[in-house]
Amino acid sequence: MTVRQVNKLIDEELPARAVRRRGGRRFVTAAGAACLMARKDMSGLLTTEARRRLFRALLGGDDADRLALTETLTVDSAAIRREVRSRGQRLHRLRTFVESDPDTLGGRPCFRGTRIPVAQIAELLAQDTEADELLEDYPALTRE
Repeated sequence: MTVRQVNKLIDEELPARAVRRRGGRRFVTAAGAACLMARKDMSGLLTTEARRRLFRALLGGDDADRLALTETLTVDSAAIRREVRSRGQRLHRLRTFVESDPDTLGGRPCFRGTRIPVAQIAELLAQDTEADELLEDYPALTRE
């Protein structure tokens, strides 16, 4: 999903309580992230009403493990919450490896202690570049 698509979903589909505003910026709550993940994973499978029911359940803190959306479709809402929590923890951990300094490459996010842009490495990984090759080309990086 592109950033533009995510912003459109936030604007058009997410209930207002899934988004918080701070300092003129908006942030999606953990429950809102669960809604976005469910929306992406179930694109085309749910009716608008079923999607709204799922969003209400995820946003309302409903602790039910499963949500029956139709007679034949049940969603494991607890698994969605676990996955969002796990990804959030991973993102928090990965952020410790990144810094953004206006004096380094114009503030582009770089790996901490280097001038290697994160986006450059992400692009190479998306092109299926092997980790060993990256480590050889960028000795300042570690496997972690």
